[in-house]
Amino acid sequence: TIERLMPTVTTILNAGCGEGFDEARILRMRPSVKLYGLDSHAAALQKARLNCPAMHICVGDVTQIPFRPGSPELVLSLEVLEHLPDPAAALQAYKQLRPRHILLGVPNEPLFRLLRMMSGMDIRHFGDHPEHVQHWNLLSFRRFLSGQRLRVTAAVSPFPYIWSIALCTL
Repeated sequence: TIERLMPTVTTILNAGCGEGFDEARILRMRPSVKLYGLDSHAAALQKARLNCPAMHICVGDVTQIPFRPGSPELVLSLEVLEHLPDPAAALQAYKQLRPRHILLGVPNEPLFRLLRMMSGMDIRHFGDHPEHVQHWNLLSFRRFLSGQRLRVTAAVSPFPYIWSIALCTL
């Protein structure tokens, strides 16, 4: 699904790249892209090195990104903002890089929780992931992004509707 919203760019920074699964998929689609991954979890980055050896990896916090403005054309951040007590701080850091595009993805609530609960996960917490401190649906996520002075150029919640994905510009 991110493939449908992915703009044509030559450099991508995945802020919160985790284990590198998205990057491997991106490179299969667009092998000439220069890809950077940033994550604060060293164990995840070790796996990212194996899953996507072509990605340039650095350890860091998504609210303090060690890149110069204009260096990535696209900041990609999937399944990150819902974990942050202050997601606006991460968006501010993304904006300071002055990318042409920012592509964001978060769980689409309450469907995300409902499907987790139906699959037997976190039933005592009604399917809520224990590490999620932010909860949005597609409409509330768009409002949040607009409130952060991002222009949402496309927003979708593709089947099976458990993710809200937004492509933004400054």
